[in-house]
Amino acid sequence: MNDAVVSAGGAANNLVVGALVTSVLVAGVLMSIGWRRRHLDGGRAFALMAFGAAIWAGANAVQIVSDSHLIKHLTVDVAYFGVCIVAFFLWRCMTQVAGPSRLTSKWVVRAAALPPLITVPLVITSDWHGLMFADLRIPDGVGPVTSTVGPWFIVHAVWGYGLIVGGVAAFSQSVLRAPRHYRRLAILMIAAVTLPLLVNVMAIGSISDLGGHDPTPIALIFSAVAMAWGVVRLRLIDAHLGLVPIARSVVVESMRDGVVVVDRTGRVLDMNPAGAQLLGTDLDDALGEPVAGVIPGWNAIDAAAQPTWEFPVAASGGTLTVEATLGALGGRDEPGQLIMLRDVTIRRAAEQALTESAARNLHQSRHDPLTGLPNRVLLFEELRTALHNLPTSRGSVALLILDLDGFKDLNDTFGHRSGDEVLRELAPRLGQAAGTRACVARLAGDEFAVLVADSDADEAMAIAERIVAIFRTPFLVDETEVTLGGSVGVALAPQHSTDADGLVHAADVAMYHAKRTASRATIYASDADERRPDRLILRQELRKALVSGEIGLHYQPQVTPSGEMVGVEALARWHHPTRGLLEPSEFLSISEEGDLMCELTDVVLELSLAYAARWNAHESGIRIAVNLSAQDLRDPGLAQRIATALERHGQPAETLTLEVTENALVLARDGARQLERIRAAGVRISLDDFGTGFGPLASLRQLAVDELKIDRSFVSAIDNDLRAEALVGGLIRLGHDLDAVVVAEGVETKACADRLSDMGCDYLQGYFIGKPRPDMALARPLARELGAD
Repeated sequence: MNDAVVSAGGAANNLVVGALVTSVLVAGVLMSIGWRRRHLDGGRAFALMAFGAAIWAGANAVQIVSDSHLIKHLTVDVAYFGVCIVAFFLWRCMTQVAGPSRLTSKWVVRAAALPPLITVPLVITSDWHGLMFADLRIPDGVGPVTSTVGPWFIVHAVWGYGLIVGGVAAFSQSVLRAPRHYRRLAILMIAAVTLPLLVNVMAIGSISDLGGHDPTPIALIFSAVAMAWGVVRLRLIDAHLGLVPIARSVVVESMRDGVVVVDRTGRVLDMNPAGAQLLGTDLDDALGEPVAGVIPGWNAIDAAAQPTWEFPVAASGGTLTVEATLGALGGRDEPGQLIMLRDVTIRRAAEQALTESAARNLHQSRHDPLTGLPNRVLLFEELRTALHNLPTSRGSVALLILDLDGFKDLNDTFGHRSGDEVLRELAPRLGQAAGTRACVARLAGDEFAVLVADSDADEAMAIAERIVAIFRTPFLVDETEVTLGGSVGVALAPQHSTDADGLVHAADVAMYHAKRTASRATIYASDADERRPDRLILRQELRKALVSGEIGLHYQPQVTPSGEMVGVEALARWHHPTRGLLEPSEFLSISEEGDLMCELTDVVLELSLAYAARWNAHESGIRIAVNLSAQDLRDPGLAQRIATALERHGQPAETLTLEVTENALVLARDGARQLERIRAAGVRISLDDFGTGFGPLASLRQLAVDELKIDRSFVSAIDNDLRAEALVGGLIRLGHDLDAVVVAEGVETKACADRLSDMGCDYLQGYFIGKPRPDMALARPLARELGAD
């Protein structure tokens, strides 16, 4: 009978020792898993917990197989050292995984670590007064050590159970807020963590006869395996469960935009239904997957430089364009990231349509609709660019102007439609004759121009001769061969002029000389320029007029659709002593050729602000508008000139409106920056002749303006042109979308004024409102009501 008991006891010992050794090996694997993840919340604590379990299980295994009293006594000390490590770091792991809370503060951690500092010395000195063990029973042979607990053992047990229960509670509170996909397996982890706690209660309370063996470290290994499986399989440590509720709030669930929560390892933690729908994926399939496999473009995104990107998604109705915006989540430590998804398909389509429309409008504004060639606007842009680059060029800039001979007779005989067909056929002939380096443009009617940069007189004349030669081939008009002729004038820069207007004038003079002399192609000669001396004389006279008081102002009113006067535009007039009153069209080009433009602007500023001071002394609230040129915008002292003039006359900045054309902005590279400084001081900025310049959309992108002035060429046509009406309506809406006041120029009829009022135009200006007059009071439309004929 005794032999049978001994044999059964030996078998039990062997079985327990085998389980303990297996537990040590498994604990080593778990330590490796946790240590590789030590940078994650709970990873380091998990590794140390597994280390404590290995010590505990290993000490118990040695205790059972050893027959030495000293070794058995030492294994008790080592085992309780492992117990302290397991209890503390199991609690630490669970609270860290659960997320920041009061349980993770440094004072709580220090308090939790204090009891082991007492337990370990008491175990080592277990013979002292029986505080840890009232009785420690060490068998003579193999087998476990048994004991009767002392008072500190109870304190130690309460400490250990309290830590584990607290950790389980914190962990449970967090994981039970997780999505169902996580929650099922997280509950299994909670159950696994409570297993060693229950087993230890059974062992200590002698609820079951275990022959003195402590199965707790074996149960602990099962628990650690379950936790490790959750760490690897569910990535709960990576996920940082405190982030899960973000995508599970009622607000986020109901959003039309997608919300995707990503953990710090780049895996999808959660997403709302809109996100799954936008991505065309199933929610359960996406959870836990690498975000790069769920959201296209993730690998290429640079969160610091460009946190927004777009990608296409195939849908039942076609392809969607989804915009993704990446942001950090969780504050300074950034435990996760948030990706916002938005369907921008309609917006991108609208932007594309607007871009294409703007490109078409820009092309139409710079090209001739009949021939498709560049028009005068684009020619002058290219010409000014070539002249600007002239100092670095090795050659000259050649400008050729062509005028057809006999074209009027063609129109009179065959009609204008046949004339248009001839011009369309002429365009490719000119391009072939001029060569690929040339810019061929239609100026107006039957007048064309050819611009060649880096050229010389010989090349220019050779091109002119080739152009003349193309007229030897007749044009087919209504099955009739018609022969036309052409006269070509050639001008070179810098030989004949260094500015665009001067070069055009020189080429024009040469062309008329060729037409008069029947030489077909001639180069500019100063002795053939009958107008040049007059312009020189007029320029000298203008220089004197600027200082002698011959420059005056006329004022043209600007009113609301209801007839209320809100401002005037100051228009320069020259009281010439012999030629009488000259309008700007007769002397502005002269001032632009030399260095007089800025002086003219200063005179207009002085006169207009002086008059505004007198006017606003008895009737305030009227703004006065003054035009700026490209030369003004190129002047680095422009802002100071404006400020000085306002201060001299004691006028607030909002009294003054500066009108600048789109072309002037293009020609003055720093013009936008100049105007931004002036506008910041309170002066209003108006974009004049809107829609006719080089690049209206580029201008509006570079400069925020207070006012848009729609050019008279569009306004005057709305009475009988539906396309013009639609264009003006679109410009008014564009101005309002840009938070700008819209002024319509060239209002000549009551019908036009009424139509603009219906379109929502803010201010009206034109002869129907009031003609320019020398006195601001006279400029007020006293005798005209917008509601009367």
